[in-house]
Amino acid sequence: MPGGEAPLYAEATSVLDERDFKDASFARAESGQPLLRLCFAPEGRAKFVHVAEQNLHRRLVFLIHGKLLFAPVIDSATTPECLEVTGWVTAEDAETLQRAIR
Repeated sequence: MPGGEAPLYAEATSVLDERDFKDASFARAESGQPLLRLCFAPEGRAKFVHVAEQNLHRRLVFLIHGKLLFAPVIDSATTPECLEVTGWVTAEDAETLQRAIR
C-alpha cells in the first residue's frame, strides 16, 4: 500500500461483485487529482450503504481476479447513485473495473 501502510485483510467472500455496478469511468477532478466514478446498480447501492455504515473510516478492498486493485477509505455512509473515488486510482484501474463489470 502507498506510504508503507499495514497489510490489508479482506473478507473470505465478496460483499459486492460486478453485478452490483453499472459502470466505472476515469476522469480528473478540478484539482487535477485522479477520480474514479463508480455507478451502482440499485441492489449494489443498498449493499454498499450497509458496508459503508459498518466500516466508516476503514479501507474498502477492491480485488479483481484475486489481485488488489486499490483500497480507498470509506469517508461517508451517504451513497449517491455514482460514487467518486479519488487518490490512488488510475485510468488503468478504471479500465480494469469496466472490463470486470461488463
